Amino acid sequence: MDLTTLHISELIVHDVPEQRVTQKSAGPVVSEVPSALDNDIRSYFGNRLTQTLERNAAPVEYDPDTSSKVPEELVGVLTTPGEFVARSQALAMHLFNAQTGSNPGGLLIIGLASWFAKPAAIVLKLEREEALSLSQKPVTGGMTFDMAHLRNLMLGNRTRVFKAGLFGMARTVADLQGFVSDTQGGYGRESEVAHFFLSKFLGCRRTEAPDITTRRFLDVLDEVVNVHVADPALKARYRIAAVAALQDKAIKLSPRAFAANHLEQPAEQAFFQVAKDRGLPLAAFEKDLRLVRTRVERMGFRFANGIEVTGTADSIESSVEVHRRRDGVDDMHIRGEITKVK
Repeated sequence: MDLTTLHISELIVHDVPEQRVTQKSAGPVVSEVPSALDNDIRSYFGNRLTQTLERNAAPVEYDPDTSSKVPEELVGVLTTPGEFVARSQALAMHLFNAQTGSNPGGLLIIGLASWFAKPAAIVLKLEREEALSLSQKPVTGGMTFDMAHLRNLMLGNRTRVFKAGLFGMARTVADLQGFVSDTQGGYGRESEVAHFFLSKFLGCRRTEAPDITTRRFLDVLDEVVNVHVADPALKARYRIAAVAALQDKAIKLSPRAFAANHLEQPAEQAFFQVAKDRGLPLAAFEKDLRLVRTRVERMGFRFANGIEVTGTADSIESSVEVHRRRDGVDDMHIRGEITKVK
């Protein structure tokens, strides 16, 4: 996901309250005109969106089984800029009506942007303290929220982005695709919050199943190790690091963070290029080992002369040493007790 070309042109803010079980909630406080933006505000919200998506986003697409009207509104935002305000107000009402007592209220920000020189739509839901005062002000054309004031509140950590979506150009709902981040819940665990924002509100589904993305990650890593890395010690170290990352207790794995933490240059850049070529998103994905379990449980070395050595990642890390001699021949040293020859 390359966000370097993303440029925000318009942002509009609506205050969407929590639906209270014990009493009837007032409807959204909607803006009638977009908020005033300067370069600093555009840069700030662009950076916050980028950080949120790069850290935790998943590729998504329109779900043909949805009953949500939000995909139609997003397509309208993308194709009919003159309806931006009305469409954004409709999105605020859809969010309010979709929420239950378990969904906290917050600020809904809808944006128009340029991404790879084509229109893009932004959806941000911000959490804020309930007692926080954020009022509208009158401007030419109607009421709106002061975006500079909101930015200052966010800088003071009194409000934060916890749901974000970015959608590329689409002329029909069937073509709607983008990236969604939900830091409150975890994709694949079917938590109510994650299901609510992605499915019930946005009317989308994940583009790729976690087990496919997990296999794609290991495929990319193995291609880098076998094609772009010559040193056998580095080959082993990188593969062992990948196995450890896939087997640890963390629910998600970030390819971008893995490369930064475990790969040296130029292997890191090779990883990014191969990931791009093979369609692996660099944002964090939920791990699912079903398709790679045998590749994770055992790893091996194959020599050009036909000899193969296999073992668990732990045993290879603790008992095997490999290095390349000056004459280009690879040496392997194995420590342990030989119990059987076959």
